[in-house]
Amino acid sequence: MRRGPVQRLLGIATIRIDTAGGSGINGPHVHDIDESLAASFLRDLMERVEAHGRTGPGDDCNPD
Repeated sequence: MRRGPVQRLLGIATIRIDTAGGSGINGPHVHDIDESLAASFLRDLMERVEAHGRTGPGDDCNPD
């Protein structure tokens, strides 16, 4: 999560997501979202990543 000076004043942030094998500039970006929503999104994403590492592919990330 990054916040420039203007974003800090406005209470917004940008989320950049790095992916394995991808370059940082081509990964997904979410620009100018509410700071609390960005923090919540990142917590949820990290929980999913950590759970995926504990259980293995397909066990909890792709419920069918």
